[in-house]
Amino acid sequence: MALPDILFNNASGSDTAASGAGPGTALSGSASAHTNNAPSTTIQLPATDLSGVVDTGAHVLWLKTATTTRRFSKITAVDDVNNTVTVEDSFTIDDAAPVDWAIGGKRKTIEHADSVRLFIADAKPGWTITLEDDQPALTATIVCTAAGDLTTGYITLRGDSTTTRRLLTSATNNISMLSGGLVYWKIKNLAFTSTATTKTTSYGIIFNATAVGRVIIDNCIFGDATNTLQRAWYRSATAQLGLVAKNCEVKNCISYGCGSSGGSSGGMGSGGVTLINCFIHDNGGGGVDLHFIPDEGTHLIKDCIITDNTGYGIFVFESDDNVGKVHITDCTIHNNSSDGINIAGEYNACGLVLTNNQITKNGGYGVNLGNSAALNDSLVALVDHNNTGTGSLANTSGAYNNLTAGANDQQLDPSYTNAAGDDYSIGDTACKAGGYPAAASHIGINSATHTYKDIGAAQRQEVAADFPDVGNVTEDDTVNGSPGTYHEATVAEVQDGVMFGADSALEGTYVGGGGGRPELRGGNL
Repeated sequence: MALPDILFNNASGSDTAASGAGPGTALSGSASAHTNNAPSTTIQLPATDLSGVVDTGAHVLWLKTATTTRRFSKITAVDDVNNTVTVEDSFTIDDAAPVDWAIGGKRKTIEHADSVRLFIADAKPGWTITLEDDQPALTATIVCTAAGDLTTGYITLRGDSTTTRRLLTSATNNISMLSGGLVYWKIKNLAFTSTATTKTTSYGIIFNATAVGRVIIDNCIFGDATNTLQRAWYRSATAQLGLVAKNCEVKNCISYGCGSSGGSSGGMGSGGVTLINCFIHDNGGGGVDLHFIPDEGTHLIKDCIITDNTGYGIFVFESDDNVGKVHITDCTIHNNSSDGINIAGEYNACGLVLTNNQITKNGGYGVNLGNSAALNDSLVALVDHNNTGTGSLANTSGAYNNLTAGANDQQLDPSYTNAAGDDYSIGDTACKAGGYPAAASHIGINSATHTYKDIGAAQRQEVAADFPDVGNVTEDDTVNGSPGTYHEATVAEVQDGVMFGADSALEGTYVGGGGGRPELRGGNL
């Protein structure tokens, strides 16, 4: 059965005579829908031509019911002779007190008292909510406690354009745009800002409910130079979500650009945090802030450019030796005012994999493992094929602190094409094709997929046919478990591999390839 896509259009929609999913021209009635005062999934819609309504599951009925009950329900059957529709949910509506109703058309605003029911409870797994234009400034946070699942699908909130991201903003002091569990939600093609005067708790998204699951943020922009946020997203001490953010830009936030923690007591949850192909820059408190909860999975930061942040580029706080892994690979971490990467806490090197990164011109160390007394070298899985710069692009305090450089690490000027213009593709240096020669195809900011592997997130632009192309990273590959097509490991390599935890944000096997080169094989990247 099809699933609804509920449309919102602030310019042309209606909050009182449209359900958002159905015929393009809405059908509606005033004080006429009822169930003969008995619990029923069959709704009487007297004297209505229902010939344009379908029973495939794509259309939705909106009912102006009591405040505590459902307002939106998917239509599963249509009887145009008796003027009834059958819906998924049971209602009790007195025929002596019928209610307003609508099918189709477009809703107007997501903050309307009826529309917010979609976010609180009415949207079901697999439903989509699509914004066709910018929404008016929110006066309260939209609370997302409805939940998707891994069987029927995520609930999706998206803008209708991948290039013109639809705006969620607020002029109200100290409110976030979205909050709640967001369990199995996808947030796509949106821009988040705040025009408020006081922004102490003005986040794009705050995960502040006790919930287990995963949220995916794709192709979104958080903040701008004028209408800043406190952070792009923030996790309170109770949230237990795994987070995947990809193809996002996080900029000009007052504090860290994006953070998983509400303090040193915890992280995003059992799935860990996965950041892929994100541009995180010019934030006031640092770029990325990751905290752990004991016995968690893997944090992966891949193909990201993290630059020009005040503070650390990436800060990881590790508080327990049972915690999982930190994998930072194929990134460009440049010109942050403190360490490029700072890993702190009692067990500050647990499961560290650091490969194929440009770590240059940071104001502290390139990588700083601050607690040398707790450092366990056996927990450092791999450090190799990184470039830590030289001359004006060297890190101020040195390449590494309490960490040994990899055998194939380099200290070169990568000759960025135009760092001031955010083009970090490399010039004519030994960083060209300096990554793992048999690596999977590569995505990076300002670059397409290429058949070779350079160090860092942005590949050079000229054609080079060094190695075979083995496929791209898609949404399904990243999230839904479709196998990637990567380096085929030998038995010996598999024996040397490190398996990611079950139901982590990323599943696969790092294997020790020829010459000590690990490759990511299989899984759901």
